[in-house]
This record gives sequence, C-alpha cells and structure tokens, in this order.
Amino acid sequence: MRNTFVVIVSILILTAVNAQSPLMTDEFSHIPNAEYAIVTYDSAIKATVLSYHYHDLWDIDNDGIKDVISFVGNGAAHTYYQFQVRLSSSDTWYIYPTFQLDMPYYQGNKNIKELKESHPQFLVSDFDHDQVDEIYLNLENPFGSIPEELTAKGVLSKRILIEFENEKLIIRDFNG
Repeated sequence: MRNTFVVIVSILILTAVNAQSPLMTDEFSHIPNAEYAIVTYDSAIKATVLSYHYHDLWDIDNDGIKDVISFVGNGAAHTYYQFQVRLSSSDTWYIYPTFQLDMPYYQGNKNIKELKESHPQFLVSDFDHDQVDEIYLNLENPFGSIPEELTAKGVLSKRILIEFENEKLIIRDFNG
C-alpha cells in the first residue's frame, strides 16, 4: 500500500513539474519558424519570453557577412515583438522600440503582387532591384507606430522598408 502511494505521489509531482516548465514540454514545438525561436525566462517580468533571432540569412549592409534580425517578445499574453537588427559592418544593434509586430514570422520571398494580397508583417527581399536585400515591416497593429523623428522625415505609412545606404540604415514608406 505504501509503495502504491509513493508511486502515485511521484507521478503527480513529475506531472506538476513538467506542466510548470515550458522548456520541458513540447509547448513551443508547433510555433512558426521554430528553428529561429529562442525561449528565455525574464526574471524582471517573471515570465517566459519568446523571441525570434534570424541569423546568417541576409546581408542587409552588403559587406559580404550575414546580419542578424531579431524580434524580442514582451512576455505578454498576446505577445508583441520589438524589431532589432545587428549589422556586421558596424557590429552595432539598431533597436526600434515602436516597430512592433505580433507575427514576426519569415514567409520567404514575396513579390509585390503577393505583398498586396496577403499583407505579411515581415519580409526580406530585394524590393528595389539593387542586388541588396531590404527589410519590409507592416506595423499596422495597435502597438506598432512610427516615431515622430521619422514622421518629420516623411515616413507616414506603417508599411515600411528598411535598407542600408551610404553606411546608414534608411527607413522609408513602402510604395509597392
């Protein structure tokens, strides 16, 4: 009788521990672009945070070395992801707190017609045919916004292109 009780309690404890740890379950195994997903625990907000770290895919600054595009989750029930990019030419992270998406899933290259039909939130492609990829972001959501300094420079749309020109990141309206 005592052995049966110990076995039942042990099973209940293991089940409870496994249920509390998303890293020990397959809770995150069915997320889009799982191979680029990073799950961490943020002790400041006491939550598991999902982020996407697209590395070694694109050379945005055209220096022959692949750059990193990241979307860092906020840990909320409906997660929004902050856009960040690290360019290899300057070894600098560029962080845009107001460029937030709720679905930062890379969907492969799309042409202009496909962009107009499906409205993805994140793409990387050579939109202006200059042999260098640009980053497309669709910020049309409650948390995505264009900062005042960009609005003052003429960026008025929430559908934007980010590209590297003359050793600087340039942000402009997407006119597809």
